[in-house]
Amino acid sequence: MDVTEGFQPGDILIASDSRPVGIIEHVLHPTSGILLVIERAWAQRQYVVASATMVYSSEQPFGTTSWHTLSVPLATVISRGVYRRVMGRLVPDPHRGDVPRPHSPANDTAAASAILPLLASQPLTAAQPVTCTVRHGVACLGGRISTDAGSLEASHVARSVTDVWHVLVTVVSDEALVSHLRRAIRTDTESVPHVLTVSVRHGQGLIEVNSGTPSDAISRLANWTSDIEGLDSIEVRVASNNPEVIASTNYCQHKSG
Repeated sequence: MDVTEGFQPGDILIASDSRPVGIIEHVLHPTSGILLVIERAWAQRQYVVASATMVYSSEQPFGTTSWHTLSVPLATVISRGVYRRVMGRLVPDPHRGDVPRPHSPANDTAAASAILPLLASQPLTAAQPVTCTVRHGVACLGGRISTDAGSLEASHVARSVTDVWHVLVTVVSDEALVSHLRRAIRTDTESVPHVLTVSVRHGQGLIEVNSGTPSDAISRLANWTSDIEGLDSIEVRVASNNPEVIASTNYCQHKSG
């Protein structure tokens, strides 16, 4: 789908004056044209509505979340009305708030510089290859991490930093990859009886199988790499008959491209 024509909840909108507008909560399809209900940046539970025709350009710089830039400044969007929810319905908010101060690249740089040391100091994120970029007050976390809990902690840390109003997490968790890999292996009823252990470290999968595993089963296990997003390679290691010795022959499949 062409992102310039598609809008999804969770997409980010930036005004023409580089001020963040907010996050799309709902996409409405009245006969008059597509309307975007947006939860405002820096003002949670306060909403504005923009027409899709205001969108000038779209991109996906981080993961699958689309960033849409409007052809009008933030003041124009706010002038069309600010709303809050009452019993699930949008009603005009008498406390509409002011246009927030401009957000500069210097703010983003300072926020990123603050986030990285905090990640390094937390027990679940320390020494993990997590990357951080801040753009228009949105912290974008990427890279890899060992556990799902670490991914949640990274998001919490980033959100606590001044000049950050939203966090996008594209961090790949080894723990989640293990779950995906085990689920895939269970669908191969001929290979699964031979599997002893499954692990992932920094996107590198390791499947240990018992001795005597047919070569076609080993090949199928190694080929799961291309089916699991975020998994870079799978090594299939064949155990010897002696439980204290691992055979030297390994089979490894790397993701192409």
